Amino acid sequence: RPGGAGELCLVREYDAAHLAAHHRQRVAAMLLWVAPPDPRRGWHEARIAIRFRGESAWRRAVTECRAQGSGRVQCGVECDGGGFTLEPGARPGERRLRPDRHGRELRESCDGGEVADPPRLDPAPDDRLFVLRSAPPETCSAIFPRERR
Repeated sequence: RPGGAGELCLVREYDAAHLAAHHRQRVAAMLLWVAPPDPRRGWHEARIAIRFRGESAWRRAVTECRAQGSGRVQCGVECDGGGFTLEPGARPGERRLRPDRHGRELRESCDGGEVADPPRLDPAPDDRLFVLRSAPPETCSAIFPRERR
């Protein structure tokens, strides 16, 4: 359940003033849940949820993450959905999320049961870096219920 040992819940919600100053930014809110590493597989399961500007629904995706050293974690999916890097932030409790140059498809599985052209988190024009902050476990459990993880 969220808040277990080694789990991480990060969030960022941009206010109207920020979005007005960054009119090309598509992301209005982002939430990331990262599980502790699986010792048998050597990777972390993670789930990301994004709410785009002008939308009320969260777009979700499942990803696998591997530690890269120096506190950096690279996340991606097996079905060529793109990825992102998570790195330490400037302040305690912060992490910086950078979409890779191909962005990240927002799909919850690779089994083809979803839309043919899923929405994407693209690094351009103004969605290249997101500073996420630690959040209480309830924040992640509200978006990613236990039975879905």
